[in-house]
Amino acid sequence: MRNINTFFINLIIIIAFTEGAFSLIGPSESAMRNLREILMLFLFFLSFLQNSGNTNHLFVVTKKYKNLGKNYIFLLFATAIISMLFNDKSGIEFFLFFLRVSPPILFFWAILKINFNTNYVLRVLKIMVVVQIPAVFIKFLIIGVSESGGIGTMSIHSGSLSTIFPLFVISLLFSLYLTRKKKKYIFYIILYLIFGLIGGKRALMVYTPLLLLVLLVVHRKGFYMKIKDSFIKQIFLFLFFGFVSFYFIARFNPNLNPEQKIGGSFDIEHIIDLTTTYNSFKGELGFSRTDAPEVLYNFLTENKTSNFLLFGMGPGDIIQSSLNNIYPGVENDRQLLMYKYGLGYGLRVGALWLGIQVGILGSLFYALFIFKITRTAFKILKKSKNIITKEFSIALTGMGFIVLLDYFTYSQTFFYSGSISISFFLITAIVLKRFSDERRGSL
Repeated sequence: MRNINTFFINLIIIIAFTEGAFSLIGPSESAMRNLREILMLFLFFLSFLQNSGNTNHLFVVTKKYKNLGKNYIFLLFATAIISMLFNDKSGIEFFLFFLRVSPPILFFWAILKINFNTNYVLRVLKIMVVVQIPAVFIKFLIIGVSESGGIGTMSIHSGSLSTIFPLFVISLLFSLYLTRKKKKYIFYIILYLIFGLIGGKRALMVYTPLLLLVLLVVHRKGFYMKIKDSFIKQIFLFLFFGFVSFYFIARFNPNLNPEQKIGGSFDIEHIIDLTTTYNSFKGELGFSRTDAPEVLYNFLTENKTSNFLLFGMGPGDIIQSSLNNIYPGVENDRQLLMYKYGLGYGLRVGALWLGIQVGILGSLFYALFIFKITRTAFKILKKSKNIITKEFSIALTGMGFIVLLDYFTYSQTFFYSGSISISFFLITAIVLKRFSDERRGSL
């Protein structure tokens, strides 16, 4: 079964990282996403046929971690069921919500229980991550800097992926640099910053220094660094890399310099004005991204009852699919949200997207699930004696921070992009399995 498990995990990874490329030659991104979801559900059911407790292989997670975060997911779907009944939603809409939210989580719980060739899976994941660099340079040669037209081989239109994906990779690369001190990791970080710049993303300018600071603090806490000189060096390191990344992004992103070209001048006033204008952009419906939480709150409480605030408008209420294609001209979730409620730009933030469906309770339970994983990674970092496990734990803590940052402030990429969710849950499973073996004395 180990080889079969490895095959299906690798297949899921490859599909997740090539959905955009496949859409150029035939199958749509949604069709490939559906295939990925079916395979993840199949792997979850397959895990019940296997008794991982009797295997002699390494990388078997202990009972403590087999269903990590299950209580929060149970509460999320309990809230979704209450919301479905309260809002009189159909089973189809609940099914669409289930398919959008649960497959990556079930994939995660499956790979925690089953045995697979970890090194082979990591090799495939590494190849898929590396392939994104030549793919994005090909895009640059064809259409230049653009938020659409290809985000590596992963997607065609999911622009926010150009921010979240490089941050994920940088989390691992900077963690390796902090422990191994090899300059090649700095070069690799620059490559993935360029990936984001070709995607025309401004958010990298703020999120990258913030991520580096978090990783420095996590590294310091995880290795119990108490020497004053080490702390001073780390602060200097953050200031250096933070400024370099900020300066590099500002000059090489045409959207952030006065000349609007690659290699333009560094003008901090211009950046501040652009950022203010961007965040206050009213979109097609008269409210900006910063207005969105207040707009959603007012929308859910306008009928003077707290039920909509707590439970939302119903699971699947704003998920567009051929299964509920009853609105003419509506092709995606954003158009459906605009058609039904006159809401659109700004509500693509993950917490708000989930909140409008299952309320503040459902949105909170999902955030607590991600926080549980991130907190567990940090605990393992502090307890583990194995340097590789520590490196993965630092990276995973940084990834968890990015997922939560994205969830509350930026987009719903984690719900759409298999490349992000699968990478996150796969790294989580490997950390938990390595630490479990370390505790058993097998590592």
